[in-house]
Amino acid sequence: MIPEVEGDGKVWNFIGIWSKNRPEWTMTMLSNMMNSVTSVTFYDTLGPDSAEFILKQTELTTICVSGPYIEKLIQLKNEGKAQNLTHVVSFDPVKKAEIDACEQVGLSLHVWEDIVQKGVEIEKDIVFKDPISSDVYLFCYTSGTTGDPKAVMLTHGNMLAALTSVSFVGFPFSDEDILVSYLPLAHSMEQLLQAFAVTYGVQIGFYNGDPLKLVEDL
Repeated sequence: MIPEVEGDGKVWNFIGIWSKNRPEWTMTMLSNMMNSVTSVTFYDTLGPDSAEFILKQTELTTICVSGPYIEKLIQLKNEGKAQNLTHVVSFDPVKKAEIDACEQVGLSLHVWEDIVQKGVEIEKDIVFKDPISSDVYLFCYTSGTTGDPKAVMLTHGNMLAALTSVSFVGFPFSDEDILVSYLPLAHSMEQLLQAFAVTYGVQIGFYNGDPLKLVEDL
C-alpha cells in the first residue's frame, strides 16, 4: 500500500527516485506511471539541504536510490531530518552493515530486485489504478542552484502532447536506433527523449555516469 499525502486540494501517492540514469530508474518510473503514482525526482548532484527540502515538502516516505545515496539518507536521519522517510529501496546490492545502519535511524532498507521478484510472485493479485491524462506522473524538481528546488508538475497529458508534436518532425525512427541516455532523468528534456524511445521502440543505452567518458560509451 503506497502512503497517501494530502496537499493542494488532492490526495497524492509519491515515490522518490535519487540516482544517476540507469535502467532501474526508468523501470521504476514506468511502474509508477502505470499505477497513478507520482515519481519525485532528485538530481544526483543535490546537496543535503536541497534533498531535505524535497523530502519535507512532499512528506516522502519511500525512495529508490543507487547505493551511494544510502549513506546520505542515513546522515540526514542522524541530523533529525527526513522525518517522514521510512523505506529505502536500493538499486544495488546492500551489505548487512548498511541494513543495520538504516535500522538504527528508523529506515527499512530493501533491494530493488527483491521487490521485483515479489511482484512476479503476486502478479495475479495486483490491481493497478489506471491513470487519467490529468494525473501528475512526475514532480520534475529543479537542481536547487538558485535557491530551494522548485517542482514542475508534469501530467500524462503533458507528455502525450509533447510526443504528438515530436511525431511530426519528419524523421523515421525504428528499433534499430539507439538513444544514449545521459541528460539527467530529473530533467524534462530527458523525460521527453525516453518517452519517445519507449513509444517508438527505440533502444535506450545508459551512460556509465561520467559525461567525460561519453565517447567511450558511444
